[in-house]
Amino acid sequence: MDRPAPDQRSTLFSPYQMRRFSLAHRVVLAPMTRCRAIG
Repeated sequence: MDRPAPDQRSTLFSPYQMRRFSLAHRVVLAPMTRCRAIG
């Protein structure tokens, strides 16, 4: 496999605009409050 050139930025780490949200990168984590162990 060829590696990308060091000066090329991955799309994953580029800014993204989604309606009224402006994200610095595209790495997101879903909320995990529905399934949790209590006690």
